[in-house]
Amino acid sequence: MLLYHGSNTEVTEPQLLGQVRGLDFGQGFYTTTNEKQAKRFAKTVRERREIGTPIVSVFEYNMDAA
Repeated sequence: MLLYHGSNTEVTEPQLLGQVRGLDFGQGFYTTTNEKQAKRFAKTVRERREIGTPIVSVFEYNMDAA
């Protein structure tokens, strides 16, 4: 299964860091199976932070190995 993460920077290895603000579902590393949604969010993050480039990082998740 492919998972997508939209941001203003590439993520090669997800890390859980302490949050400085509240998020919709709490602390964590957010992904989606919807590539279009990740692209929209990457643009939103870039606009909010005014730095970086909208980018979607892609991760392969093996549900059988989980």
